[in-house]
Amino acid sequence: MLERRCKAGEKSTEISLLVLDIDHFKRVNDTRGHDVGDLILRTFAEIVSRTVRANDHMARWGGEEFVLVCEQVSGDTARVIGEKLREAVAQLRFEPHGQPLTVTVSIGIACGKLSDNFDTLFKRADVALYKAKMGGRNLVEMAEDD
Repeated sequence: MLERRCKAGEKSTEISLLVLDIDHFKRVNDTRGHDVGDLILRTFAEIVSRTVRANDHMARWGGEEFVLVCEQVSGDTARVIGEKLREAVAQLRFEPHGQPLTVTVSIGIACGKLSDNFDTLFKRADVALYKAKMGGRNLVEMAEDD
């Protein structure tokens, strides 16, 4: 989608790329079962869809990791979006099989232009995500160049 937009001449459009990773998701699948994991994934996707703008693009990147592309969004605004998502997820209360379960998300953000190389932008956001995880999880971190 980004490559198509870039080829259409919109290279200077500012974008923010958010990489979202549900914290300790493997542990949930291993201890609570895949049915609970699937419920969390569906609920998480619904929260993101309700929280972001209609023209933002979200995709499941793999497992419990998602990518969100926000066009015409600066770094400060991207951080606000990330914090809104983080807080919305942290407020969820699941009680699968009568046992309470809290879910959190870590988010890494990188900003650039549509003309930027997606892989480079993704790697920067992924490094920021790693920083959020190493910082204790349930955090939003910006890529250092932003």
